[in-house]
Amino acid sequence: MKQLVYTRDTDENIFKAGKKGLHFTNREYMESLKDELIEAYADYHQKMDTGCLHQLSGKWEVDFLAPEDERNATERKRQFVHDLYKSNRPIVKNHKKDILDRNHCKTIICPICGIDTYDDWDHYVPRESMPEFSVLTSNLIPLCHECNSDKGTLWLNDERDHRLIFNAFVDTVPNVPVVTCTLIIDDVLNYPYVRIDVNPALRADVPAENIILTTVENLRLIEKYQNEADKAVKKMIQALSDRLTVRMQYGEVDRLELLREEKDVWRQHLKSPSTWNFLELQIFEELSKPEALTDWFVNL
Repeated sequence: MKQLVYTRDTDENIFKAGKKGLHFTNREYMESLKDELIEAYADYHQKMDTGCLHQLSGKWEVDFLAPEDERNATERKRQFVHDLYKSNRPIVKNHKKDILDRNHCKTIICPICGIDTYDDWDHYVPRESMPEFSVLTSNLIPLCHECNSDKGTLWLNDERDHRLIFNAFVDTVPNVPVVTCTLIIDDVLNYPYVRIDVNPALRADVPAENIILTTVENLRLIEKYQNEADKAVKKMIQALSDRLTVRMQYGEVDRLELLREEKDVWRQHLKSPSTWNFLELQIFEELSKPEALTDWFVNL
């Protein structure tokens, strides 16, 4: 998981940016909500800064016991601000450009899984429950489609006393890897694979690490990482086997030397971290260890 840097503008400027591109009547109506929206943005940022984002409450909760005209007015506000969000609106496009610039990258990799490029903008605080934050840039986090879909409206535990999902604008990343990779030779198939596990060094009693653990669990990331690892290892082993086949056509082959050559290539990949995702780098590191694959490959 990765923390993303972004520019937090003033609440007033965020409100102004949210109005750009609206038709005149919609701009007029949004102007009538200005004080309430800016107050909501200020509350969001205050709780964000103090680590109390889970304490947010909705600005416009519908009271079904209230008079009909009052209910209709509240529902109109909710629907209006909910519909302010569209991924092609200037405020969202500028937010994307800012994230690219501030993080010095040409492509945004999903800050949760670290594997796929972003496809969607996740409303960290779901706009279904708090639509007033639908175009608040602090609440718009780029995620890959799979992570965004799996997260859905989940962000709080049932007691609403802490968050469950990593927030790339808020949460710090621990100094240890999220997962571990362990090389195993399958006893039945006699074929190597890498088992992916949650890093046991992560502690549930440390808040910054607990949110990593709950994110991994709720978004089923180990399953995703295992699938990615299986494909990566299969590709690496197939390439190694193909080189062995080619060399055998020309006579005897020093298998240990061939394996050392391949491991040198994998170690070179470790020197180009920007070329590979974090999981591939961990797999390269695991398979390039001196003892890795030796017995299996010699007896292949």
